[in-house]
Amino acid sequence: MARRTKSQAAQAPPPPILPALDLRPDAVYRPEQIRTALGLRVSSLRTEWRQGRLRVVRRCGRNYLIGRDVLDWLNGGEVPPPKGQLATG
Repeated sequence: MARRTKSQAAQAPPPPILPALDLRPDAVYRPEQIRTALGLRVSSLRTEWRQGRLRVVRRCGRNYLIGRDVLDWLNGGEVPPPKGQLATG
C-alpha cells in the first residue's frame, strides 16, 4: 500500500463549475433554484430571509423569490456584524 505525501493529501479537488444563472428581475424562482445556482448551503437562504436581508414571497404555503429581490440582495454585498459582536475569520 502506497503512502500519501503531504502534497497529495493537501490538494483538495477543485470546486464544481456551476451553470450560469441568468437572473431576470421580473422572473419568479424557487429557493432551491437560487441555492443550487449560487452554490449555497441549504440553510443560507433561510438565514438571510430570517435576518430580513432577503425578501421572500410566500403564497399557498410555498416560498418564492423574485429576481429583482435576489439581485438587490446580491448587490447589497456582505453585511457587517452588529456592533458588539466580533468578526471571526
